[in-house]
Amino acid sequence: MKLHHREALVLLTICLTVFNLTAQPEKDSLKMLLATSNGLQRLKIMDELTVYTIYNDIDTSLYYANEILKGAKRLNNIKYESLAYSWLTVIDFYKGNYYSAEDYIYKAIKLQETINDTLDLGNSYINLVMIYAETGHYEKAINAAFTALNYFKSVDYHRGLVVSNGNIGIIYSKLKEYDKAIHYLKQTQILMNKYHEYSNLGELYNNMGIAFYHLNKSDSALLCFNKAIDRFQKTNELKGIANAYLQMGNTYAFSVHQSDSALHYYNLALKQSNGVIESVKAKAYNNMGKVYAEIGDYVSAKKMFNKTVAIAEASNEYDDLLISYYQLCLINKKTGNYSKAIDYCEKYNTVKDSINITDAKIAIAKLESKFENEKNKIIINQLKNRQIAGRKIRFLLIGGFILLLILFVLLYRMISVKRKHDKLKNILLEQENSKLELELKYKSKQLTSQALMMIQKNQMLNEIMDSIPKPNENKDIPSKSLKTLKRKLKKNVYSKKDWQLFKHHFEEVNPDFYDKVLNINDTITHSELRLVALIKLRFNIKESAALLNISPDSVKSTRYILRKKLKLEKGKSIYEFIATI
Repeated sequence: MKLHHREALVLLTICLTVFNLTAQPEKDSLKMLLATSNGLQRLKIMDELTVYTIYNDIDTSLYYANEILKGAKRLNNIKYESLAYSWLTVIDFYKGNYYSAEDYIYKAIKLQETINDTLDLGNSYINLVMIYAETGHYEKAINAAFTALNYFKSVDYHRGLVVSNGNIGIIYSKLKEYDKAIHYLKQTQILMNKYHEYSNLGELYNNMGIAFYHLNKSDSALLCFNKAIDRFQKTNELKGIANAYLQMGNTYAFSVHQSDSALHYYNLALKQSNGVIESVKAKAYNNMGKVYAEIGDYVSAKKMFNKTVAIAEASNEYDDLLISYYQLCLINKKTGNYSKAIDYCEKYNTVKDSINITDAKIAIAKLESKFENEKNKIIINQLKNRQIAGRKIRFLLIGGFILLLILFVLLYRMISVKRKHDKLKNILLEQENSKLELELKYKSKQLTSQALMMIQKNQMLNEIMDSIPKPNENKDIPSKSLKTLKRKLKKNVYSKKDWQLFKHHFEEVNPDFYDKVLNINDTITHSELRLVALIKLRFNIKESAALLNISPDSVKSTRYILRKKLKLEKGKSIYEFIATI
């Protein structure tokens, strides 16, 4: 298993929505004006108040955004109605409600298209870039960035051209298309110089350096990181400076392979973070530990990884914690400290299990949220259709002189509503089935992941046991200690806790499976049931032996006994038979 350092790619933004960047009246003065204002002036004042509250009082900004929406609808003002939806997009984005944010921004886009508001359309597509990038939909993000770029070109909006080109380059980096990333990032630099738009210059240089690093162009990468540091120092952006130093350390450590220079820049990153940028500190300590381990200074390496553990445990930086545990396991194994190696191996597996379970829960929650949004849209449309149908029916009833026509329309509407109702039921049923299938896939993935981790753990522990000298081969270590260590290793190889977790995941995916097997033959033992479960998952003899901690020949013997107990005919595949249970 190879664990790499991570770098931060930061999207450029206009402000996520259309802000008025000119001098604003004082907040208290605006509140006084709001009390006596009405109509369009009231909408304008609430918009300015939203600018003041969006970053530090999101609940108040939500109130103003909804008031702008209500007032704009009353006045039939499409411009401010679209602006209200843009504000709601920003608020939901900050809250992490990405599906609702996407829904709001598409409402804004639809309104902006009706009045040909090109500039606001460009800004709305920048909002979409942020939403899609945050949710990992990079192909959608890059399409939205190109759409924004075209809108900004049509009105020659300089700031928009800079931001769109920069975001296209950054998203290409996320897609690992680094040559394209460099092209658009260089284009962004040209535009910045042309239009004197330097507000994101430090991030631009940092992102260019990361792309050059991945292209193995170390000199260009280091040059960009130095430029990023100069810019961040001028704008006093501490996190930017710390990140740039961290990237320079990574370049010297993993590309140039100059450990002294790498350690120097990691120390600068630590000094710059000054106890307030914990994520940078954790990564710096982790990568310093790797450098020390590569040059054989295991004492310093352990010290660095333990510092990462302290930071990562306090700030829930699980990726950094995994790297530290894994590296500490390897170092203790190399230095002969097998007990600690086992401890760190177990900690690594515990954190990894926790991450897998958390990721699965988040993914399911997102799917449920999306499902609920879609279901609510369908219900709302259905209610609207019913209201329209009711108005039409009442109108037709007034004209009693065309009774036959009314009866025909009613019959048609009844059939139409029934079809729509049936269609809606089918859609909801399909969505529910899709949700259940996704849940089953996540559970199956958990089951396979658990089995593979058990194989990896058993293999590692067996390797450690094989490397422990026999009592008569090493007189420096007491034979009693060696025997105790081997017993502990054997106990961990065949862990009841592992099999209980495996059984839990297996029964979630295959309910009543064990009962069905025992109904065929109730003399099948617990150990044979474990092999039946592994056959169900289509593990081969070698993998089953590793999981059960027995020899492949023993697996074959047990399978032979199982065939007899399951009354399988000669030539019939045991895999195919168990797959039908």
